[in-house]
Amino acid sequence: VYLPLRRLPAPGGGGTLRLVAFFGALGLGYMAIEMALIQKFGLLLGHPNLALSVVLASLLLATGVGSVLSGGILRLLGGSLRFVSYALSFVLLGELLLAFPRLEGWIVLPGAVRVALVMALVAALGLLLGTFFPTGLESLKRTSPELVPWAWGLNGMASVVAPILAVA
Repeated sequence: VYLPLRRLPAPGGGGTLRLVAFFGALGLGYMAIEMALIQKFGLLLGHPNLALSVVLASLLLATGVGSVLSGGILRLLGGSLRFVSYALSFVLLGELLLAFPRLEGWIVLPGAVRVALVMALVAALGLLLGTFFPTGLESLKRTSPELVPWAWGLNGMASVVAPILAVA
């Protein structure tokens, strides 16, 4: 990912740290949530491969829908990514306190019901997660369009490093 970026002008100036922090943190945070969900739902779904498939497919689909609807989600939540962050934190905390303690009891449910529950829980997070990247990218296009390829690259590199950091 980095090699093609080397041909472009390196980001410089005061916004560089913000660029690295925002798009790098998005990649790290997204992967951290994804990996935690896969691990958390592995027992409920009965097999790690099924958890990987269901969580990954649900999260990617919901994040894509969240990206498409990001403008509406942003307006609904006050017009700022800060409020999307609050909503994401609220949903994560709600699932942690309300849904996750019940996972053990849900193991007796039919497989299709368990998959549907996991998909619903993941979709709520994915919709909100999907708003960050396109909103940040639009802001970057307005202020520093030459840095857009770097934003994509930084996010991609952070997404690759995140699983390695999680294992370590």
